[in-house]
Amino acid sequence: NQQFFKEGSYIQRLAPMFVLAEEVEEAGWSPQKMSNFHCLLQVVRALVTPSNQHQVVTACQRVMQKSQLLNALCEILMSSGVPADILTETINAVAEVIRGDRENQHELSRVMAPSNPPRPVIVVLLMSMINEKQLLALRCAVLYCFECYLYRNADVQRTVVQTLLPSSATDVSSLSTGQLL
Repeated sequence: NQQFFKEGSYIQRLAPMFVLAEEVEEAGWSPQKMSNFHCLLQVVRALVTPSNQHQVVTACQRVMQKSQLLNALCEILMSSGVPADILTETINAVAEVIRGDRENQHELSRVMAPSNPPRPVIVVLLMSMINEKQLLALRCAVLYCFECYLYRNADVQRTVVQTLLPSSATDVSSLSTGQLL
């Protein structure tokens, strides 16, 4: 029962399970770890799936933000060595956690990729979406995440529309969301 899961504070207990230890990045992912991680991501998605009642989704989204679960998922997005299928499912989970929730959408917009120069995670995701070398499932997950990022958020929608027209800058390090689209 999803209501029991939320009321029993089990969502808060999920967040630490998504923290990647440094040795995982170095040693790689065992088949068991991948299986466990995939199941955890499915639990998260089941709680915030758009097919659930709106009140249930909203309540779960709030708890996931307050318990730092969204933050942990964003850290996975920025980690190296994450298998493609886990990364794809993580992107889908992040998408559903932020869908229609301005606080969560704003939190995602503040995440910066560890690159030089640092870029917003949403820009890095869009760059991977237009990269033809990426798996189709991953590219579709990024598109869904971007759709959820824009969902019911007029401010972000306006910002993206303003960046659709090319600017005078053609420097790759300053690509805007609109230019990538």
